[in-house]
Amino acid sequence: MMEVVNCWNTRLMVICLVLVISSAFAQEGFLSIQCCAPANFTEPRTNLSWISDESWFPENKNCISRQVYKNAHYERARSFNSNIGNKWCYNLPTRKDHDYVVRGTFLSGSREKTLPRSSFVVLIGVTPIATVNSSYELMVEGIFRATRSYTNFCLLKKNGNPYISKVEIRPINPDYLKREPSEVLKLVHRVDAGNKSAEIRYPYDQYDRIWRSASNLESQVTRTQPSIIKEVIAERHSLLPPAFVLQTALTHPERLSFLHEDLDTGYYTYTLFLYFLEPNYSAQAGQRVFDIHINNKKRLKVDILASGSRYLNVVLKFRANKVVNLTMIKASNLSHLGPICNGYEILKTIPRVKETATEEVDIIANVKKEFLQNNKNNEILKSWSGDPCLPLPWPGLTCDRVNGTSVITQMNLSSGGLTGPSPPSIQKLMHLRKLDISNNGSSGTNSFFTSSFIFTTRYLSSSIHIGNKLSKAIKESNITTDKEMANGNQNSSSAHKLLIGAAVASALLVTLAIVISVVCLYKRRVMAGPKFLMRNYSITRNAVYSVPSTETTLLKSISIRNFKLEYIEAITQNYKTLIGEGGFGSVYRGTLPDGEEVAVKVRSATSTQGIREFNNELNLLSAITHENLVPLLGYCCENEQQILVYPFMSNGSLQDRLYGAAAKRKTLDWPARLSIALGAARG
Repeated sequence: MMEVVNCWNTRLMVICLVLVISSAFAQEGFLSIQCCAPANFTEPRTNLSWISDESWFPENKNCISRQVYKNAHYERARSFNSNIGNKWCYNLPTRKDHDYVVRGTFLSGSREKTLPRSSFVVLIGVTPIATVNSSYELMVEGIFRATRSYTNFCLLKKNGNPYISKVEIRPINPDYLKREPSEVLKLVHRVDAGNKSAEIRYPYDQYDRIWRSASNLESQVTRTQPSIIKEVIAERHSLLPPAFVLQTALTHPERLSFLHEDLDTGYYTYTLFLYFLEPNYSAQAGQRVFDIHINNKKRLKVDILASGSRYLNVVLKFRANKVVNLTMIKASNLSHLGPICNGYEILKTIPRVKETATEEVDIIANVKKEFLQNNKNNEILKSWSGDPCLPLPWPGLTCDRVNGTSVITQMNLSSGGLTGPSPPSIQKLMHLRKLDISNNGSSGTNSFFTSSFIFTTRYLSSSIHIGNKLSKAIKESNITTDKEMANGNQNSSSAHKLLIGAAVASALLVTLAIVISVVCLYKRRVMAGPKFLMRNYSITRNAVYSVPSTETTLLKSISIRNFKLEYIEAITQNYKTLIGEGGFGSVYRGTLPDGEEVAVKVRSATSTQGIREFNNELNLLSAITHENLVPLLGYCCENEQQILVYPFMSNGSLQDRLYGAAAKRKTLDWPARLSIALGAARG
């Protein structure tokens, strides 16, 4: 009877101690979301405040309810069943470079007929951490370091409709990710080894970690005096479980064993956090020594008191396939006391997937916002959630990798049922090369396209009103619109005149083509030799476009490589192989370290092109990507030398294929010539 009283006295003292500590951390930074909740509420057991997710998905009314357990905290779930989107995200507030634990709770579909069978992926940002199957109930939890002022917790559709019941995010101890800040730690097990009762969480754990009892309690349970726990807490250890976990421990004279057979199939890396507290006041260093084995491999010898403290935490990494056997064995006969364990955590280590650049995400979010002002019920826009590019791009977008990050390169919203003006923020998508908003009911002006906004293709809606005065950028771009609307609201007479003008222009173009053909034939006959000094190879002669200006042209920030002069000399072997000469200067053959062959154009002293024209050419060529243009790989501007680096074209120039030595080896057939002509005509 006295033992029971002492047990309760100890428990009450620990409860008081925990409540005093937790009051200093009361819900700061906590966000608890109950999906489909009719109103906000406070949970009596934890005193946590919960809010509904209506503000995240105000249009989604697909709520599922069930009564399986009395007083269940997740009897509701929100289901996502759009035919357009494939990803749904909860945008959660975070602080950059701070660590968080995020938790999602998912209903089981086996007991509730209204919940269809489905399978979907859970992501933190764009990093997949788990797959949910509706045949079983699941709680998914991950620890991560925030990279911006918000973090997306997303569901990615695989089969059927994704669903979720609860979302929780809390600040977490930064020591979890101290060694691997770029990783995500997915919780596998969090065990209170000596606990036989219910789970432990907030307010007894200030971070709201959920601790569950061990499945095998055949070993002896020992209790720790509150004074020892208070002493350990005062020492301010980095990784410390709650006082309730420290209060009890599992011990055995010879060995402790914990077996888990529910790890993921396949060899993955896991991190093990072990927590030990010596409960015996009279124990000395060297009296409780034991070895830790993971899957029958000895990993570490432990002496809790060797550091001078009664508390010790150990962090170990291991690889496992589906099963982990954690064993603690008494080291030798010299150790008087057997192994002991208060608790442990097993977390799967997942490499963090780099998200789309913040600037790109912010811009497309503004584009969405501007579109929604006149298209509040548009299904395509409502499906835009989370990262615009990863793991799958939003409907209507195409993304590519540039400098190690994803950027938006194409936007196709044709026949998307859009109305209103085109969003001005589109011009800020500096990597966008193709825009198609045709066959929409849009109106307004597109004069927001600036001269620095370079498209490969623009196809604007036949119903967009562009205005009588097109911006210079649109006039000079590769833009396609309905010709009647491109000139404003013209009458049928204007359209008739335009048709006549087009016919006359076509006739002139045909005449011009005939004249050019005659001139080319004449030049072929009188040509005494090639214009290039050829040594083994020839290269396409590139035209240089300069922009006349009274001001000095500055070199803009461009994405191509800036080579050092000594690097150029190395790849060309000090300009060993000359393959051509032109108005810019000499062209040399070179080889990059990865084996790629290049053509290096070196400006000669007699060239009429100055530094301004060189910078103009750099700005122009670095901004243009086209299948019919040789891409610029890099440049060098050092010691008054201007050098351009292109891929080496082994087939030589078009002139050489038509009139030079290459034409004698193999004649260019007419289908190839037609293909080249069409490509050149497209620009």
